[in-house]
Amino acid sequence: MSTITITTQAELDAAITDHGAEYSTTILIDSPAGVRINIMKATDGAELRVGSASVVRVGGSARVDWVGDSARVGSVGGSARVGSVGGSASVDRAAGTSVVHLYRGGTLTRAGAYV
Repeated sequence: MSTITITTQAELDAAITDHGAEYSTTILIDSPAGVRINIMKATDGAELRVGSASVVRVGGSARVDWVGDSARVGSVGGSARVGSVGGSASVDRAAGTSVVHLYRGGTLTRAGAYV
């Protein structure tokens, strides 16, 4: 299994385009403070993880497999899925028919009626 670490929106978009269908690939978002990342495109196979990053939005039919460390996700919407949120990681808002799984200290601040 290979891991691709990205730090910018352009790197994420390229990694999903180039490796999104590879089941043996993990795309790790590990951005410095102040970098804004949006995840709007689903991977067909690669595992998408958010480490120490601040993701503005996960939407459409995008899937994030793991959010951990001190990561923060601003909002999850549409039919997006977030697999595991734990540690000191947080999701501020979930809406639409999105799915968010929380464990071991992960938090979800606001959830819509169909979450």
